[in-house]
Amino acid sequence: MQPTMLNEIIKGKRAITPEIALLLEKALEIQADYWMRFQSQFDLDYIRINEKHILKTQQIETWKLIKQFVPVSIFAKLGVFSHSLGDNISKIWEVYDVNSIDLLAESDSVHKNLAFYKKSEK
Repeated sequence: MQPTMLNEIIKGKRAITPEIALLLEKALEIQADYWMRFQSQFDLDYIRINEKHILKTQQIETWKLIKQFVPVSIFAKLGVFSHSLGDNISKIWEVYDVNSIDLLAESDSVHKNLAFYKKSEK
């Protein structure tokens, strides 16, 4: 095996294939099954990390939209929110009895609250 190929495997830039696993088994006397399980676990972890990143990005975008309709600073002052963005979004859904931005935007209670807070700012 070329050093560049081994370096790419170590850095996670190249997957361990069955052929590579057999080479490693012969060179290091560590079963090929171990290397394949190791690769499989790496692949699963990589996908889980990406899913968490995608979820976090979606939550940030949802929160930005929620802030357009809901006076979140009032909820924060009342201590309603936690440090979890997902929990805070769920709390807004619960308070306004909705489960999406579209329903929140259509909610009469949101429009009444916005009108009230706009009047009190003047």
